[in-house]
Amino acid sequence: MTENNEDDLLALLESDEKPFPVTETKSSETEKPSYEKKERYTGNKNKINLWEDTDIEGVKLERSNFNPLGKYFTILFHKGEDGIPPEIEEKFVEISKLLMAKGFMFRYNGDSEPFTNKVLDIDLGRVEMYLPWKSFNTTINAKMPKPNEKAYHAAAYYHKAFKKLPNTVRAIISRDVHVLLGENVDNPIKLLLCYSPDGAESIKDIDYKKTGNISFSITIADTLDIPIFNLGNSGALSRMVEYIKSLD
Repeated sequence: MTENNEDDLLALLESDEKPFPVTETKSSETEKPSYEKKERYTGNKNKINLWEDTDIEGVKLERSNFNPLGKYFTILFHKGEDGIPPEIEEKFVEISKLLMAKGFMFRYNGDSEPFTNKVLDIDLGRVEMYLPWKSFNTTINAKMPKPNEKAYHAAAYYHKAFKKLPNTVRAIISRDVHVLLGENVDNPIKLLLCYSPDGAESIKDIDYKKTGNISFSITIADTLDIPIFNLGNSGALSRMVEYIKSLD
């Protein structure tokens, strides 16, 4: 797809024109936080040290229990060996501007890149940030400074090696659950906008060496039927435009 054609597709988001038909597809270790040592869970959510708990049992999520409110999106990426292509970063920013103008909130995972800073500058009032621990990012106020028990249980279910992972990694992927599903793990994003060199958009597409750190989020999103649009896939932009138009 040429750059001019991509610009035409993005322009459709601001018009009443019907998008053209497309083929449908199925939809570093940083500073270690120190948490106060607490008892295991006894019914009071303050009585558990999730950071150190290696006995957390997995809990499967059911869409029938979700309570979707508002319109949210997030941006995730795996750089690969060559980094994120500049044209992809530009598309991330451009698409974010259009989505925020259409009333979407940006769920942000706190990872800092030049293009994410540009997204934050669009409208900080439309940003909802979730962190794995309090010192991870202090530039803006977080919706949640660390994951809660619900996120840890969900992460333990969808990542089969969860109990064997380092504390930092468990916290990061539990944070990723919140980014996809919100504070109470029941309010899914409307779309996952992402990039990996392989263009993976479903579990069957995942090649862990190429899909990298976004593999876990793609797994949850695909399992829960959250639409995924990977800009490493040449057809993603046109399908995303058609989907967003369908939400109006």
